[in-house]
Amino acid sequence: MLMCVRLHAISLCGSQRWISHRSLSIVSLSKNRATERANVELDLWSAAVGRLEAEQVLPLGFGGVAAANTAAWHGDKILGAAIAGELRSHGLTEVDQLSRAYAVVSSNANLAANVDALLPNSLLAQIPMERRLLQEHDCGTIVEACVDLVANAGNAAAIDELARYLVASVGTASAIAEVPTNPKSMLIELGGSLSSDLAGGSAHMPVYRAEATLGDLCAEAQGGSKKGAERDAATAVLQKTGIDCAAQLTQRQRVDLIDKLNVDKSNKMAATAARQMETNPKGVLLSLGGFVTSEPAGGPAHMPVYRAEANLGDLCAEVEGSSVKGAERAAAMAVLQKTGLLAQPRTQPSSQ
Repeated sequence: MLMCVRLHAISLCGSQRWISHRSLSIVSLSKNRATERANVELDLWSAAVGRLEAEQVLPLGFGGVAAANTAAWHGDKILGAAIAGELRSHGLTEVDQLSRAYAVVSSNANLAANVDALLPNSLLAQIPMERRLLQEHDCGTIVEACVDLVANAGNAAAIDELARYLVASVGTASAIAEVPTNPKSMLIELGGSLSSDLAGGSAHMPVYRAEATLGDLCAEAQGGSKKGAERDAATAVLQKTGIDCAAQLTQRQRVDLIDKLNVDKSNKMAATAARQMETNPKGVLLSLGGFVTSEPAGGPAHMPVYRAEANLGDLCAEVEGSSVKGAERAAAMAVLQKTGLLAQPRTQPSSQ
């Protein structure tokens, strides 16, 4: 039976919504990196983005237009290339380090944590403070839409400056290692699964429900974005295994945990197979390529006797019973016991 854990939303400004653990971690980390960030100027970026109108970049999630979401798709790729170029100069040589650093720096959580510095007051006025906390995905979308428009204006230097600022807001490679691993990626890596759907809310403030499973464990969460709900559900189910989502798993820990989950899964499958062999031995025998035949073996009309023969490869067993079904079942079970797949029945010790 699945063990389900339902997360409870926290109350913010009178409404039930979610604030992700990862968002708070990045906000905290960004504050700790104030010195590094202060050394990076945003003059070019601020000048470029200050010329943009809200109607151009406000996404659907903030009551804007679909064109802004399309622009954000392009902006995400443009900003990603600039961040990758900036990371090259930070001494990260391992692919794992680069991937983790890129994921943290370019995340919507990081963009949302720095949105006050990245957007002019004219745009910030369109986004109430409480919605900035709840809709980090849309905060990331508006920044990425700005990137696309700035790129279209030919101001690549401003985007490079933005990338330097975002990397500095997170810090060095050692600081990046302090940021929690993406729980969704960790869950998938360990063989878990995620599903999500729209649970309600309004067009401008939807509510999504996500369910994460790992082995016999299950957790459910809700959030203002599909990504956020999935992250919270993944975090909850990982915590049920004893994993600290605020720490990086070593390769040895990953291997040990995967082995444990595989053993648990194998044991569960073996137990299920044993139950099936005991409750439906004929069906199991047929699924293995065996066969069963039966015929009347005598007895009076009111108490007939039937003989059944079960075969599986070179193994054979013959049993008699008072019904065709009973004889075939007993014969199939006898053959399965000969294979070792089904334990031999225990005999009661004889009393002297």
